[in-house]
Amino acid sequence: MGGTLTPDETPGGGLTMVLSLPTAAEPEREREPEGEP
Repeated sequence: MGGTLTPDETPGGGLTMVLSLPTAAEPEREREPEGEP
């Protein structure tokens, strides 16, 4: 998957977990030839 899970200490006590995941690449779309109806 390639993500990360990072603990982040919260001021005053507690813990926040930061989850980061990469986005999927958008597939290339087929383009219609220019100048054709």
